[in-house]
Amino acid sequence: MTAVQPITPHEGEVAVAPKRRRWVFRLALVLLGLGTVLTVTGGARTLGRVHDYAVPTTSMTPTLRSGDHVMTVPLDGAVPQRGDLVVVDGSAWGIPGLTLRRVIGVGGDRVACCAGGGLTVGGRALVEPYAASANGGLPGYSVTVPPERLFLLGDNRADAVDSRMHLAQDQGTLPLTAVSGRVIWSSRGGWIGRNGDSSVIAYFVALGAGLLLFVLGLVVLLVSAVLALVRRSRQRQAVGPAVRDRTM
Repeated sequence: MTAVQPITPHEGEVAVAPKRRRWVFRLALVLLGLGTVLTVTGGARTLGRVHDYAVPTTSMTPTLRSGDHVMTVPLDGAVPQRGDLVVVDGSAWGIPGLTLRRVIGVGGDRVACCAGGGLTVGGRALVEPYAASANGGLPGYSVTVPPERLFLLGDNRADAVDSRMHLAQDQGTLPLTAVSGRVIWSSRGGWIGRNGDSSVIAYFVALGAGLLLFVLGLVVLLVSAVLALVRRSRQRQAVGPAVRDRTM
């Protein structure tokens, strides 16, 4: 009986296959690493600042309707601008929980309605394409917004509890501390943030890119492992007949 001779892979397969496997493995590690860093960074910055809020009533129609969703960012010490949409604690107005309103006046503003048929702020007419009515049939008023407080109205003036109903209480205003966040995006109107909110977009992009790279890294790793198993299986199948031929 002839002695069994060891069977070795073809020359080149020994060198090329391990190098290829190492290259693919390193690529997978790079993708997983970058994906993890971007996901953690983007997620921590985004989830820590951005909050989702469901609109519970029709007080902001037609801009927002009941069931719409908005995303908000905290004020971080800044004062909202006129026209901003803000989520506020409405308990001072008898509204349970949080509610959504539009900033009409900030500290020092003179807000009046409705001698000329519409709102004025500081004596200048306020253009409100989002509101069907300036006052919703309520009596007129003229107030000066106290410092560090906000005069807030709903866009649906005929069906909104807001500063107009509480003029005897701090001119109908709410303190800045009642603001939970400023709206930067809505499911109905899309992006409504300011230029300074671009960092939030960058964090969302980083989060999305990180998740994509992480998943891609897992796919590369999985495909590499499957191909390695297939290659080994073929090598075993090729070695078997060769061994039998040499033993005959």
